Amino acid sequence: MIVSWIQTQIRGLFAGINYCIYSLIEWIMYGIFDIAALEINTGLLNDIYTRIYVFLGIFMLFKLTISFLKYMVDPDSLVDKEKGVGKLVSHTIVMLALLILLPQFFPLLREAQREFLPVLPRIILGQDTDNSDTVEDNAEAMTAAVLGAFYSPCSSCSEADKPDPITSIDDMMNTYGDRVNGQFAYDFNYIWAIVVGIIMAVILLSITIKIGIRMFKMFILEMIAPVPIMSYIDPKAAKDGAFASWVKQLISTFLDIFVRLGIVYVVLMLMSALADGTLVDASSWPTDTMRSSYLMVFIVIALLMFAKDAPNFVKDALGIKHDKNPDATIARITGAGMGFVSGAISGRSLSGAITGAVHGAGAAYDAAISGKRDQSWRAGGDAALQARTADPHAKSGILASLQMQATKSQLAREASKLNLTDDTLSAAKQNMIDMQGLAAEAERNWQYGVQTGEFRDLQGNLLVSDENGTAMEKAQKIVAETSTASTIATKNYEKANKAGDAYKINRTFAEDLKKDKKEAKVDYRRGTKTKAQYKAKGRFDPQKGKMNVER
Repeated sequence: MIVSWIQTQIRGLFAGINYCIYSLIEWIMYGIFDIAALEINTGLLNDIYTRIYVFLGIFMLFKLTISFLKYMVDPDSLVDKEKGVGKLVSHTIVMLALLILLPQFFPLLREAQREFLPVLPRIILGQDTDNSDTVEDNAEAMTAAVLGAFYSPCSSCSEADKPDPITSIDDMMNTYGDRVNGQFAYDFNYIWAIVVGIIMAVILLSITIKIGIRMFKMFILEMIAPVPIMSYIDPKAAKDGAFASWVKQLISTFLDIFVRLGIVYVVLMLMSALADGTLVDASSWPTDTMRSSYLMVFIVIALLMFAKDAPNFVKDALGIKHDKNPDATIARITGAGMGFVSGAISGRSLSGAITGAVHGAGAAYDAAISGKRDQSWRAGGDAALQARTADPHAKSGILASLQMQATKSQLAREASKLNLTDDTLSAAKQNMIDMQGLAAEAERNWQYGVQTGEFRDLQGNLLVSDENGTAMEKAQKIVAETSTASTIATKNYEKANKAGDAYKINRTFAEDLKKDKKEAKVDYRRGTKTKAQYKAKGRFDPQKGKMNVER
């Protein structure tokens, strides 16, 4: 199919939006690696150590004095294996050694971090360079790999005509309008590219903030180090006291940056493998283009969600202590971003996205303080979908949608066996309305006859007295018959409507409104086409924009 100028302009618009999003992702990636390379000024820590060691010396003298007083009160404790003088002396020697080595220990940790971080891309990605260009190369490769899942060489083009996959986001801006045999040279799923790009930006921003927080955690752990080391004099502190807790926290915090950056590199590797088709066995990949595209989308989203949860997963697998309750502020930011995207998908509007962001932030905060699984994506999507459909029980997501459709289909089959369908419900409702209208008309005729002595039937004909009864009696009979018919029709509809609720046949308010709008548009178009004809017959109402069809 030959593409038009307007199609090219639309692609250009969305290409620009995607370029902005993925450029932001590149800058966030720069931030991740740049923050990882930052180091605290050691001069500031040396000044703190100089002041704190004076107080530590006084504390050590006080602690030793108290311990010897205890031994004097309880001489048997002198030979105790856990709390005896032997343990006290050995712990004191170790503590003094640790305090002496402390000024060299943390610089060694920083040097180890500085030397080992460049090794990560070599191990995971096979890169040999460790200069500043590596950061830019990695960021560019990741954004190109993700975008390449949605901006790929034309699937319907011949192998000879297919262009090369993009290697940067600049390639997309330079090629979005390229054509091969009259069609676009690249397939571009720009909507999903935007959705996944926003998700990726939020997750990477969360990782960036956490790496920044890790730098200050290391600073605090180094600053307070003399205190837990001093507590090592107490044998109990070496097992489950301040010193043991400080060591566990130090190990977890120090390794955190390697785990998080390692996960980023792993995701980069998997994204690249997904883009070039080497991640999944080709024989298991669907050949249908539409199914293949959507499968690609969900794999990319799954990878991004993996990047969000993987650090704690890896730490748990390795037995490394970590904070089970993440920072609530970061959780709110991440949850709001996830809810915004989910709300935009389910709500199909900006208001839906905002609704999703609010509920996503709340869900993420609740998960952060309770230690439970983050449900911000689902919470945002559910809230937006419920607002859009006016159904308080609506659930977002493909699985929920499939479950709902499967249940609705089964209930519809069971209802059809009882002759309970949307059409029969509509007929029952219309019959109730008609009967109520006839009963009201009969009542009005009766009231008019009582006042004037002229009784009429439902067609407006004047009733007369004859051998079948007086005009008043005939009017009374009409009132009674229409009232009974109205009552029966109402009960029948209410019974059918209740069954319709049970079998999920009834439409929601939003579905009714949508159908009414659609029918109004159809009626208006019909009325416009035949306006002169029906206006002459008095059957077209120009104010309502629809035909008043006579029964």
